Amino acid sequence: MKYLIILTILLSSCASWNKTDKLLMSSYVALSAVDAVQSANWDGYDKGNRIYEINPFFANDDGTANMGKLITWKIVGGLGAYFIVDRYPKIRRPLLIGINVLQGGVVIYNGFQY
Repeated sequence: MKYLIILTILLSSCASWNKTDKLLMSSYVALSAVDAVQSANWDGYDKGNRIYEINPFFANDDGTANMGKLITWKIVGGLGAYFIVDRYPKIRRPLLIGINVLQGGVVIYNGFQY
């Protein structure tokens, strides 16, 4: 939730961004939040029916999702994406479309894992 508030404040200060670009950035943040919720609620099961995190970078020692690390990297990634696309307005739209496609693909992939 804090992530969405930070983005809203940043986007409101971007007079050079048009509505489509703001919508694309907002949809990336929403997809990123959905991915985090998917990680918090379910990641996968091994043969012993123990929940585990598929991505080893975000896994605790016991295999469960480390939500603190995951949320931190979601915020860093979202702010990084924001500052990059804000810095390069000529390629803003293709970059925003690209990150939406990638994050959307992750969300869809996670959806098939249930």
